[in-house]
Amino acid sequence: MNQQRLHFTLGPVQDFVAQSRRTRDLLASSFLLSYLSGHAMAKVRETGGTILFPVVDEDPLIQAIRGEDGEKPWVGTLPNRFQAILPSGVSPKTYVDDVKNAVEDAWQRIADQVWKCVVEKVAPKGKGTKKIWDRQVKYFWEITWVVGEQDDLLDRRKNWRSQIRPKEPGEKCTLIGNLQELSGYFRHEEQLEFWEALRKNLWDSQHKGFFQQIRKNERLSAIGIIKRFFPLLSQEAIGWPLPEKAKGFPSTSYLAALPWVLRAVEEQPELAQAFLTEATSCDIPPTENGTHFSSVQRLIQEHPDLAGITYLNGPSFFESNLTSANYWKSIHSKVNPPVNEKKKEKLQQAHRNLTKSIGSPSSYYALLLMDGDQLGQLLQSKKGTENRGEQVSRSLAQFTTGLSELVAAHDGVTVYAGGDDVLAMLPFHQALSVSVKLRRKYRESFVKEPKATISGALVYAHRTAPLTGLLRYAHHLLDDVAKEACGRDSLAVSVWKTGGPVLTWSAKWETVIGEGRSGEDGSTVLGQWIGPHSEKDPTLFSSGFLFKLREQFAKMADFPVDDQEKEEILKTFLRAEYQRNLEQKKKVSMDELKLRVDPLIDFCMKSRNGNGDANSAEAAIFLRFLRQLEGRQP
Repeated sequence: MNQQRLHFTLGPVQDFVAQSRRTRDLLASSFLLSYLSGHAMAKVRETGGTILFPVVDEDPLIQAIRGEDGEKPWVGTLPNRFQAILPSGVSPKTYVDDVKNAVEDAWQRIADQVWKCVVEKVAPKGKGTKKIWDRQVKYFWEITWVVGEQDDLLDRRKNWRSQIRPKEPGEKCTLIGNLQELSGYFRHEEQLEFWEALRKNLWDSQHKGFFQQIRKNERLSAIGIIKRFFPLLSQEAIGWPLPEKAKGFPSTSYLAALPWVLRAVEEQPELAQAFLTEATSCDIPPTENGTHFSSVQRLIQEHPDLAGITYLNGPSFFESNLTSANYWKSIHSKVNPPVNEKKKEKLQQAHRNLTKSIGSPSSYYALLLMDGDQLGQLLQSKKGTENRGEQVSRSLAQFTTGLSELVAAHDGVTVYAGGDDVLAMLPFHQALSVSVKLRRKYRESFVKEPKATISGALVYAHRTAPLTGLLRYAHHLLDDVAKEACGRDSLAVSVWKTGGPVLTWSAKWETVIGEGRSGEDGSTVLGQWIGPHSEKDPTLFSSGFLFKLREQFAKMADFPVDDQEKEEILKTFLRAEYQRNLEQKKKVSMDELKLRVDPLIDFCMKSRNGNGDANSAEAAIFLRFLRQLEGRQP
């Protein structure tokens, strides 16, 4: 009998991960998908099947699921889809039913544990709360499978809508907007009483940290509750405890402020100590966990008396919060009662003293999303008699091995690293370097596959930007800009301010890194204009010059001349504009003008804007933004 190939996938993926209000929601979502997919793979192996793709022999998550000794992971390392060879003589439907049952049983154990510890006691105060919970838990996951040889069968199968979820009535979850919130009431006084009772139950719970998990304006569904709480119940829910760093995933404010915190301790330890003292006096909660970051670990060793500053609530590093009544209201609780005004004023003064000395913390961090290009075609290509799936899978395993450590070495945190997908969050000044190093790592992992490339999306996001919109936009940036408009093997970059994205550009990796350069050290062409060793030319990045640059690029877009002639016209005009903007005593020669102006024009000519249009000045506008942030870098 011919071997039967199973293609299996678990969803939803992008929406489930994107429906997150906190960074730890992202981590929990990605880990849950990987963990449940791992149960399906483990079941296949236990029942005589063979996983073709991905290679999971040494995957730590599979080993943990199987109860083997070794490190217990907390970052998702398995993709949500796989291919396997079924044992001889089995009925595909019967076999897959057993695999699906393994996934559903693992999910039910998690759900039951969260229900027992979080919801069960207050459920009688709701209106059909148990019924809502059971419905959402039972019908949330979509499992799709097909048996056949073609690698695109699963994508074709997913076009059939075979699972219709039950209708979700009533008021919706504030985290997952298509699901009903658990109280069952609709804008009724009983709804407020239900959630207040649940928060009180969390306060009274023996589980440390429960009371901080649901804010007063949050009303969650069963899925939202599970996503939020299962990391705190991991020992009971999945069989091993997640480390403290998984439970205390850094907030976006903490990621943004991290370079400032490090600089404060290293350059102004006395002022940093004064700030810590006043923050402690004001009962600023130690909600962050700096052990994710190599720089913080080093700081704690060198300045143990200042270790407490690395645990402070992330928003407390920003003056706008310290002077906001809403911020102080948000941290008040039975643990943190209202703080008197004199203590607040002392803390605000200590913060002002620090910012006067080292500047204000940046409000931006970076979100990095990367994905291999046309992996399906790579799997389908023929190369001798080798098992293409196994070869590609082993290359992917090599790519993900050590990936989280590479990100951590640059003070970043990995949310997900499975297959060819990567999601990470970083301080702004490390993001470009990490993206370049990950691209190099991918190419080295596929050294025998010269056509194997990876694209990336890098969003410099304001710390208050909503994560749900940010994740969806990052996927758009990756799929529609880096891959589609720029033609893959590319990086797309955007800046997302408080009102949304304000500029976008993209370019081939070769343009970003520099022709003939490997990217081994993480350096980029942009480094000549930013960073501590760059020539900080204020004229080149002045508002007046950049306005003219953007204006001229727009005017030249429709000129009936080729790119080479456009480039020469632009350079001629912008050299003159640069010269005009210089003070009289600083006039420079034509050779010097070319050295200063032409490289920036060259870079813009090789870049695209957010619509995919070639020859874009947006890259220069981005450089000005990044230079402003770099001025605060430690």
